[in-house]
Amino acid sequence: MNLNTNLINYEKLTMNTNNLKNYSIINLEKTFFSLKLCGKILKKLANQKKNIIFIGTKKLHSFIIKFCAKKSKSYYIHKKWLGGLLTNWNTTKKQFDLIIKKKVLINTLLKKEQIILNKKIKNITKNFEGILNLKTLPDLAIFSDSFKDKLALEECNTLGIPVISLINNNSNSQKITYPIITNNESFIFIFYSLLYLTNKIKEGYQAYL
Repeated sequence: MNLNTNLINYEKLTMNTNNLKNYSIINLEKTFFSLKLCGKILKKLANQKKNIIFIGTKKLHSFIIKFCAKKSKSYYIHKKWLGGLLTNWNTTKKQFDLIIKKKVLINTLLKKEQIILNKKIKNITKNFEGILNLKTLPDLAIFSDSFKDKLALEECNTLGIPVISLINNNSNSQKITYPIITNNESFIFIFYSLLYLTNKIKEGYQAYL
């Protein structure tokens, strides 16, 4: 899919008063426009059965990322980003698959080996439960905060994976294919923005069926 990174130019507005200093005003019309644009892209990708991943490891965002990904039957990373997770995907996937296979044989192992393996399984499940069934690289990544997860963003850029990200209006959007300006410190803003995108993914899958 040919994605144009220069479709949306956001105007930065600031408000300075005696009581309020350096607050940013969000242009909700532009936010809604970019949400609609991203929604159309996601609906089309879902209709084509493409792999979509939600990424957001900030504590405030973790619950929302998991909720939206599960609701839309997408993949997700919500706890921790492992460096090289995507750029070394074949190696990462082999390691995950190997531990999962060993889990089936856990009762045949010695007690000490069982303890070690259980610890590895618990760690992987906790941090990477949302991608254990991912077979290939994602076709698009949705970030709740690409600044917080800049390592993941860099890997997506390196691999040419298109990115949708919620950003503040003072953030650098050059590395983001489709930025959505919002207040990504607000649980409500994040939740309803990602929920809108989630529903568009669901619409795409339903159209496929």
